[in-house]
Amino acid sequence: VKGYRFLGPLYSVKQTLRKSRALRSWIAAHGLLVRGINTPLPLAALENRRGPFVREAFFISRWLPDARELNSYVQHTELGVRKNAFLQALARTLQTMHSRGIYHADLKSNNILVTDREPDGWAFWFVDLDRVSFQKTISFSQRANNLAQINASVAAVMTIRDRLKFFHFYAKGTEFFPMRKKYYKKIMAISRTKNTEPYGIRFSRTD
Repeated sequence: VKGYRFLGPLYSVKQTLRKSRALRSWIAAHGLLVRGINTPLPLAALENRRGPFVREAFFISRWLPDARELNSYVQHTELGVRKNAFLQALARTLQTMHSRGIYHADLKSNNILVTDREPDGWAFWFVDLDRVSFQKTISFSQRANNLAQINASVAAVMTIRDRLKFFHFYAKGTEFFPMRKKYYKKIMAISRTKNTEPYGIRFSRTD
């Protein structure tokens, strides 16, 4: 259950001019599912209104008991020789999401859940969906921002070498591969603007 509380009169007024965050999450979850991207099954969106004003709202989805946040999975799983395959699977999932016109504006590691898929694979599930949008194409800047969000939030548990491999796997087989160095520089520049202290790391110019 994800709850969105009343944050003052101005917040309530804003919510009358657009859909509540719970309702946006509900719509986005169905949008992901029909496009073949994993997200926990949406069950309900609830709003408590006083007249036209939303006082609180809730988005309810199915619980995934075996899922772990991306950082926790990487930190506590011995991937060994499977690490490259894991990075490739994550990169391909993000590449597929972008190719289907999906942009998640808050794509941090804690909004990506991981489950093991037998016999030797993984499934990635996307959560916190109220800032997901569906577009005809995802721009270079949007792609770079998503990659930078992941880069900044996994840096404490993934080496720079692993993160570069992830970028390489993402770009491989796309029209962006010839300009991958431009991507890397853009991603790193954006990464340095992110608040990474909650993830236990601070970027320098050499990271």
